[in-house]
Parts: sequence; structure tokens; C-alpha cells
Amino acid sequence: MSRSRSKRGACLLYLADHGDVDAIRHDVVSIVVTGERQARLRHLIGAWQWAESRE
Repeated sequence: MSRSRSKRGACLLYLADHGDVDAIRHDVVSIVVTGERQARLRHLIGAWQWAESRE
């Protein structure tokens, strides 16, 4: 399964569970432990999103 298909599936599952929403945004958070009591955090805001067209 492709990543984009998997992401679409995650959005559809969220919609099924949460009813009437106009948009969905998924963020990605990465945590890399670099040493004892040290880590690097990366937050990719809006890694993928879906918004309903209002045409």
C-alpha cells in the first residue's frame, strides 16, 4: 500500500469516527534520542491535510 493511500485511509477513518468536520490536518512528530537525557524533536506541521471543497 502506498503512503498516500495509507494517509487517505487515516483521514477517512477519522471522519467516520468524528462526524461532520470541514478539514483534517495531520502533523508528524519525530523524536530522536541523541544521548543520555538528550533528544532532538522535529514537528512537521500539516504534513498532509484534507479540506472539503465548497464549490
